[in-house]
Amino acid sequence: MDANFVDIKDNAPVVASLLHYDSHSDGNIVDKETKVVQVIGPDPYLNNVPKSEWPKSGTEKLANTELFQSINPLFIIILTPIIVFIFSFLRRRKKEPSTATKFGLALFISGLSALVMVFAIMSVNSVYLEKTSPYWLWGTYFVFTISELLLSPIGLSLVSKLAPARLTALMMGGWFLSTSIGGKIAGVMTSFWDDFTDKKIFFLILVISAFIGGILIFSRLKSLNRIVKDKTGSA
Repeated sequence: MDANFVDIKDNAPVVASLLHYDSHSDGNIVDKETKVVQVIGPDPYLNNVPKSEWPKSGTEKLANTELFQSINPLFIIILTPIIVFIFSFLRRRKKEPSTATKFGLALFISGLSALVMVFAIMSVNSVYLEKTSPYWLWGTYFVFTISELLLSPIGLSLVSKLAPARLTALMMGGWFLSTSIGGKIAGVMTSFWDDFTDKKIFFLILVISAFIGGILIFSRLKSLNRIVKDKTGSA
């Protein structure tokens, strides 16, 4: 695990003292001939913090951001048996939510995951001058994974059951197409990040969008349940 962490120390003066290296304002040290970045270190993380306020070498360590990509798979492994147990428990008592209800809940919960990031921004005086805790990411991934488990595993199965036999493959492709369109929209939305002076607004848009989707599903819940029951025998 320690191999995934780097010690906080400023290597820039040492490397920049060599004649064939250039020191850039962003903290990067670049080879003059190849233009290859030689030193990045912690500089990008701390480039908005005065060096006088950097933690002393050896007192703090920075984690590679790639490690955070493992949080979602970790929660999927942990939460899947818990979610399955809860719905099995409710099914035995004939209180399990319908498929459409699960979809609506998934959208509301995904909105709550973005709301966690709103609180993360509120936890510091300024996102431009202060760093917030990485545990907020753990929190938003935790909430988001719950919504993912309510939607993703049963979505494709539902499409295969409801689609006409001659169009099943096409409709399953449509499911994946909708997923890719959602990813594209998320990417476009991310491109506007720098345009938001108040970062809370960015995440609040995500919260409101998810809530609107959830409201739309619940507004048509009776008809959706009826269609699913007619096609599959149970809602």
